[in-house]
Parts: sequence; C-alpha cells; structure tokens
Amino acid sequence: YGRAMNAAIDALIDCLDRLTSQDEFAICVFHEYQQWFDPTGAFAAMASDVPQGTGRNAVVPPPVECMLPATPDSLARAKAFAREITAGGLTDILHPVQQAFGLLSEVARQRPSSFAVPVCFLMTDGAVPNEREVCKYVQETPLQCRMFTLGIGSLCNTYFLRM
Repeated sequence: YGRAMNAAIDALIDCLDRLTSQDEFAICVFHEYQQWFDPTGAFAAMASDVPQGTGRNAVVPPPVECMLPATPDSLARAKAFAREITAGGLTDILHPVQQAFGLLSEVARQRPSSFAVPVCFLMTDGAVPNEREVCKYVQETPLQCRMFTLGIGSLCNTYFLRM
C-alpha cells in the first residue's frame, strides 16, 4: 500500500492547493468503511440516527456542513487530515459515491442559485471489485456531475478508470 497511498495523498493535497476562495470541498476516505473530513462534527452527530442493522456502509449522505468553503483554515485542517490517512483493506467505492452524490444533490437543492456544476474526484490505489455497478449507478443518477477518476498503482482497474 505504501507508495501508492502516499501518491494518492500527495495528489489530494495538490488538489486542495489548487482550490480558490470561491470553491467548496468535501473529502471522503474509503476502504471497508467511509470516513468524511468533518471538522464541525456534524456527520458524527448524525451517526446515532442511522437505523440499527444498516452497518458501517449505510448510504447516509453527510450533512451539507461537510461541504466546506476553501478558506486557509479549512484547507490547512484538510491537509492535516489527509496526512493522517492510512491504507485500509477492501476498496468500496460504491457507497462513498452514493454518499457524495447525496451530499451534492442536497447542496444543490438548498442553494440552487449559487451552486455550480459539481465535480467529483475519485482517487484510488486499489482494485474496484464492482466497477460495473459503480459505473451503472453514476450513469443512472439524475445529478449532473462531472466525475474524474485517478488510479494510482498497479492494482487499479483499467475498465473503471476509462468509464
């Protein structure tokens, strides 16, 4: 995991460095479960509302408070968060994509006049076991979103990256 994960973290930090004061962002780390960058604690507070038995992969979008303005403080905190990311096991991309689309849809609903076309970057250092299911979900979702994928390392699926 080492070199590929470090390269993914470097790519994330580079993306954060390119944000402007007009941008907003959210970060989700995914492996067998999802972890959202949540400096406000808003998503953690929601965890108790998840119905029993839904497991760690419940598709509960984070609250719009996880969509942060690109201020110097939030970017510094996000970079510190990124530097603490460690590699996990399974590469589950479907659930975080569903959560991200839910978040972007809710932000667009709450702020229709100020929300530009959302952009979703997926960076992975691992093989995606259900790439066709992920691609089908993205294609069938009504949210108009630009999606970019970045695979780092030799384990990434060519099919998924080309979709």
